[in-house]
Amino acid sequence: MKPTDIDAVADRLARQQFGVFARWQLLERGVHPDAIARRLRRRRWIAVDSGVYVLPSHPRSWLQRAMAASLGQTASVLGGRAGAALWQVGGIERRGPIELVVPLGAHHHSRIARVRRSQRIERRVIDGIPVNSPPLILLDL
Repeated sequence: MKPTDIDAVADRLARQQFGVFARWQLLERGVHPDAIARRLRRRRWIAVDSGVYVLPSHPRSWLQRAMAASLGQTASVLGGRAGAALWQVGGIERRGPIELVVPLGAHHHSRIARVRRSQRIERRVIDGIPVNSPPLILLDL
């Protein structure tokens, strides 16, 4: 894959995901791990969580952090106040910590989100971000 193709893949993903993309997404599209490492060393991409990168040209936002956290944790959904903010429940604003809910027994961790394990996950998607169902969000609150 040519360097311009690699950058086009990352740019396309970033435009759809608030400026972030995941290593697994790049690998699925045929990007070689060495090409990823090279761009990280040159700071063309910035690692924000384990296996999740941001393009420096994209503005930082709460939605970007939420998307980045969810891309780094398979089978996760936003929960708690973060999930309520995404659902726009009770005037909770889209700011503050990101909380992810993962299945029991999962060994996930994140530098940018608090990870909680639960057997109660009902995945929905808002703006491309996985979030728990409204009834489970209300139980969290």
